[in-house]
Amino acid sequence: MSLSKIAESGAAPKKHYWKPCVLLVGNEFFGGKGLGLETAVSTTIQCHMEMYSSSWMGFSIKVPFGLTAEDDGFGMCHELDHKTGRARIIPAETYSITVQLPTNSVVTHNELDEAMLRRLPDSTKTMCRINIYPQDISEVVIKGYGMPFANKGNECDAFINGNGTVDDRFTLLNILQQKSFSFIVAAPANAAMKNLFQPLPPPLRYPYGDVHYWDEARYQEMLPKTKGPQFAASWSFDNDNEHLAAMTQSQVQDVMWIHNACQEIAKMTFRAYFINSQDCNPEHSTRFYVIVDLNEPYLSHFENEWRRLTKTGYLKLKIFESEGDDWPAVWDARIQDAARGLDIMRRHPTDVNDFILEVRRPSAKQVARRPDFKVAVFENRQSATLALQYDTAQ
Repeated sequence: MSLSKIAESGAAPKKHYWKPCVLLVGNEFFGGKGLGLETAVSTTIQCHMEMYSSSWMGFSIKVPFGLTAEDDGFGMCHELDHKTGRARIIPAETYSITVQLPTNSVVTHNELDEAMLRRLPDSTKTMCRINIYPQDISEVVIKGYGMPFANKGNECDAFINGNGTVDDRFTLLNILQQKSFSFIVAAPANAAMKNLFQPLPPPLRYPYGDVHYWDEARYQEMLPKTKGPQFAASWSFDNDNEHLAAMTQSQVQDVMWIHNACQEIAKMTFRAYFINSQDCNPEHSTRFYVIVDLNEPYLSHFENEWRRLTKTGYLKLKIFESEGDDWPAVWDARIQDAARGLDIMRRHPTDVNDFILEVRRPSAKQVARRPDFKVAVFENRQSATLALQYDTAQ
């Protein structure tokens, strides 16, 4: 027999490791389907070396849902698809409880004695016994207990849903509330110890601190210092602060990305001209089309930002009477993707870099109207181009 501790370390994650096992409650067996025992319960001892969440060591208990559960009115449970590595949710075939054990637990191991071997189905696999003693039982983390389960007529239904006994021996709570945990594992002792209890990296912590209220200046200073690979999607968190960090940063980074892009866009100059969309004097018209030449370099540089900015289809158009104007008119604008097919646009041919807006002049009661603001409109593209050339030559 040997004695060791699960070490805490900054070592880089190596690999996941899991083996089918039997969970011992005293000297009684629980689970062990993967070792050939006649039971619906699968038990597995595991070590997960994660990149984008906290690594952990512990065990899982899995029980199949009933095949007729959905027809019986129970519905369908879902789980994260771990096989593809993508944030994809799929129907769950099993009810699962995961028990994560503290990294400072004391561990003993030894080869399995003959008396215990005889209680197991015949196998060519080497077996060992591993005993784990958490130093602080309050640090054991149990996930999945109390979640809905249905398997009508199955032996598992009673001990999961009603805290009944397993073969009149013990309850599910008896199993989970043990002060130590013992397993029969289908692996040689040395291999199991090496892979199950390898040094774990520190728990994952997002680099955004513990202050999460909105402060643009703080985020402008923080975000350039915390650039890195994208974090994988998470459905659970180690504590409230990590949850708050993920929730707030999912919004903060999107807003700051667009905010910084807008500041860059504001420094740029675009050619644009107005078209009167109403059959009246332009001074009395309330609606216009505006053709904006975004130019190809702009669209290439800001492709993702532009797609996000125009997602709603609604914008605000600020119109300056002259350079240095501190009081621009602010008009409501709507993107017009289908405007090229209108009769009025036949005199205004556009290309792929042109951006068409429908804008509305504010009412006389609105400050944004700018009563003294006059809009120059053009009957066709040629006259607009000539006017631009004339202004440029001045």
